[in-house]
Amino acid sequence: MGATSADPTLVRNVSGLQVGRNLTPDGVQAAIRQIYALGLFKDVEVKAVPQARGLEVLIQVQEFPRVERVEVNGTRQVKREDVFAKLTLASGGVSNPAVLQENVGLLQELYQSKGFFLAQIEAKSKPGSKPDVEIVEFNIREGEKVKIKEVFCEGVTLFSPGKIAKWMKSKPKKEELVARSSDPLRDRLETNKEKVVEEYKKKGYINAVVTRDSFWVDSGLKNMYVKIWVDEGKQFHFGDVSFSGNTLYSAGRLKQALAFAKGDLYSQEKYDRTMSELYGVYQEVGYLYARIADQMATVDTLVSVSYEISEGVPAKINKIHIEGNTKTKDKVIRRELLVKPGQTFRRSLLLRSVRELMVLNYFAKAEPDYSVLENGDVDLIFKVEEKPTGQLQLGGGYSGQDKFVLTLGVGIPNFMGNGQSVSVNADVGGRRKSLSLSFTEPWFRDTPTLVGFDIFNVERQYYDDYTEQRTGLSLRLGRRLRWPDNFFRVLWNYRLEGLRYYEFAPGFSLSGLTDVDWPRITSSTGAAITRDSRDLAQFATRGSLVSYAVEYAGGPLQGDYQYHKHVFEASKFLKTLGKLVLVAKLKTGVIDGPKGDIGIPYSERFSPGGVDPDGIIRGYIDGSIGPRYSIDSTAVYDDSTGALLGHDYFGGGLRRGRSELIYNLELQFPVVKEQVYALAFADAGNAWLTGTQLHPFSDLKSSVGFGFRVSVPGLGTIGFDFGYGFSTIRNSRGQYLDGRKWRPHFQLGSTF
Repeated sequence: MGATSADPTLVRNVSGLQVGRNLTPDGVQAAIRQIYALGLFKDVEVKAVPQARGLEVLIQVQEFPRVERVEVNGTRQVKREDVFAKLTLASGGVSNPAVLQENVGLLQELYQSKGFFLAQIEAKSKPGSKPDVEIVEFNIREGEKVKIKEVFCEGVTLFSPGKIAKWMKSKPKKEELVARSSDPLRDRLETNKEKVVEEYKKKGYINAVVTRDSFWVDSGLKNMYVKIWVDEGKQFHFGDVSFSGNTLYSAGRLKQALAFAKGDLYSQEKYDRTMSELYGVYQEVGYLYARIADQMATVDTLVSVSYEISEGVPAKINKIHIEGNTKTKDKVIRRELLVKPGQTFRRSLLLRSVRELMVLNYFAKAEPDYSVLENGDVDLIFKVEEKPTGQLQLGGGYSGQDKFVLTLGVGIPNFMGNGQSVSVNADVGGRRKSLSLSFTEPWFRDTPTLVGFDIFNVERQYYDDYTEQRTGLSLRLGRRLRWPDNFFRVLWNYRLEGLRYYEFAPGFSLSGLTDVDWPRITSSTGAAITRDSRDLAQFATRGSLVSYAVEYAGGPLQGDYQYHKHVFEASKFLKTLGKLVLVAKLKTGVIDGPKGDIGIPYSERFSPGGVDPDGIIRGYIDGSIGPRYSIDSTAVYDDSTGALLGHDYFGGGLRRGRSELIYNLELQFPVVKEQVYALAFADAGNAWLTGTQLHPFSDLKSSVGFGFRVSVPGLGTIGFDFGYGFSTIRNSRGQYLDGRKWRPHFQLGSTF
């Protein structure tokens, strides 16, 4: 009786009392405890009424009131939405004193995380609009943020007072914010004392300890003062290392996994890393159940370490389970895994499998796990979280060459969950119109063979002189390699393209363009080899990407043009301090042919600058960097000295070279991991009329700047950069073109 919101059947089942069984005092007490444990009732009573054939048991309960609404008062320094997001209590919930107190603790934790260590939080209930409901009210007195104003030290000789103060003032990490007592100031002090001891251990002082401490807060309850007493002890170095119980590996092999050497300054960080590396050695050959017991002994100032190893037996992979994929088919995931059922477990292959899944760029995360079977083997579990992969691109851009361009496209990198890539893109602008269709199958007939094609039509007006149209198709065939290692891929392509120039401006009479019967045909084939060891397809934090591509046109392939083109690119990603990632990039290219300029289409040449695909040198107009041409002839001049470099087939003031070299250096920082990144950059590069004029360390246009990247579901990655170009670019008549000012750049679908 008394249960109006709770299900009576639930109460009967939880009580454990059953018809036909004896009723005992212990059974009644157990039933009351179990019903109370539901947290739904503030009073429970069990009554037994004698009947002719036994006892009738009556369970009488009094329910806690339900929550009509939750009110929060006193929030000024912390956002109300953050407070409500922290609460577990909501309308319709049970107004249980224990739950109220739990939510008070959650709010206390929230305020501590933001530096309000003296915040006072009270929860109380008041009558609601009905007898069985209440309004829960949280009243908050935030107080002032408590900051450590000054730190006093006794016994410290190794570090400066400023260093100690920095560690004591540091903000605790999220996982350190859980209160260990009812005194948040004491909790913070204890956490930061541990940081001081950790820093001493990094310097070899393994017995360092904070022997005493005290703290006080000023009368305004705003500033905190701390004093600590430190016993530094001796500075230790690593001594001898010994192993016992090892039969699979020799002591010499195990010593290769040590992160320290005899005589090195003792470091707790290196000591801990060594333990991880030793476990990794055994896990690499399937010994998941190996146990390593370490023991330290100190003699004078040396730390000798002994490792006692219980190797166990190797584990094999029984089954592989995939969880969390709602769109991507299992086979698309499984074919990327290097671990297979029946293999001996190898840690490196497991980590590499995770990397291969993340490089697909279909998943926000891919986490491995395993379950142990009775025979010691394991079932592997890959838990993935899919992210939106289809991209609808609608945007616009502006450049000095193309003016305003409207972009509309649909890209599906994981078409129908099969891992295929399909995209349709269209550009419409005052000087540029294009339409393209692309399809890629990365695993043709379930083999690591890539096939694909592109169909395109591009019309582009070059300044006010003429319009270029390119129409054609290309075919692609690729393969993953196992040698020199399995990061390599090779790609072959064939391209057939029609090229024509039309809509010549009045007075434009260069024989190279106007006297040709258009269109002209380019028939070319090429190959590219790529090594990609990045950990992520975008926002990579380690690894490298290196590629070399060569293209040959004409000759036995026929066509009207004959040339050979070479492009080399390399990127290196390196973690530095904290979350900072340093990225270094290089791109260089050369194009030439037996017929000279006549055999090379203008569009195949190089025009870096801005965020042009030929090469990124921010701070300048897109495609503006290269040799300078006279306005009324084919003469080509150096933009710095004005010297005549030669003559170009196209002329007319256009700026494209037959060689280029670009350097990029970026320092990236995740503001919101995998979503928002900030970066600072330095770029340098140039394009030259011929390959012999290429200079690796001189005659380069340089710039610096900053920007950010935002990953937007359905749109891809959007980039905004602001670059300052240091070089002044002028044409052969001395007219100012670009440089020595800040210039914005916009990229849609850009990656690092």
